[in-house]
Amino acid sequence: MSRESIAVRALLVSRNIHTIEFLCDQMQQLAIHVETSCNAESATQKLCRGKFEGVIIDFELGDEALQLLKKLRELTSHRHAISFAIVEKGEEATAAFRAHSNFVLQRPFSAPSVLRTLRASYPMLFRERRRDYRYPIEVRTYVKTEADPEIVANSVNISETGMAITSGAAVSVGARVRLRIELPGLSEPVITFGEICWTDGNGRAGLRFVEVQAKLAERLQMWLSERMSELVPGW
Repeated sequence: MSRESIAVRALLVSRNIHTIEFLCDQMQQLAIHVETSCNAESATQKLCRGKFEGVIIDFELGDEALQLLKKLRELTSHRHAISFAIVEKGEEATAAFRAHSNFVLQRPFSAPSVLRTLRASYPMLFRERRRDYRYPIEVRTYVKTEADPEIVANSVNISETGMAITSGAAVSVGARVRLRIELPGLSEPVITFGEICWTDGNGRAGLRFVEVQAKLAERLQMWLSERMSELVPGW
């Protein structure tokens, strides 16, 4: 697994070439992968096709910048994305915060100030990345339905919200299962419940976790954070 696969991803929406070059340089110092869009329409298309942990919107775009910032909270896949507004005037900053922007970047830019803001936001971006990231790992997983005996499967990947498994036994979409997952580094198996979301007919199946207890969720989050942090230099 490469560091690139774990990198925080941000979408920068601006048509100002100097802004794009400056912010890309600052974000690259924190190993943030940046994609760009020149207007709200192309940005929306990218948001619908991919997942970004951060979205930076330049208010030089006028009304479409504010509308895009508001629309961000309506997109299921980006409801929790960390948002930044690039502004020049105080009233723009006020409007951005009213539209639930998490951070504001003020022109004219100061490299130390921008880097401080990006560093302050990074834990939030990283937490958002961890939420959806599926860590590729093969570990023994015991799966038990209400009606059938417990079967032994192997994980393919795991995230905070679910996992994929392979098994020689058939499972049905919609089935509720009890899971015992033997994660390395933990003294006891993780025990939780899941629901089968998909199967491919070749022994692979996807599950989402349900009824996850707070203590269990915390253990899983901590374990994933440790695995991901090993690939992120300086964090």
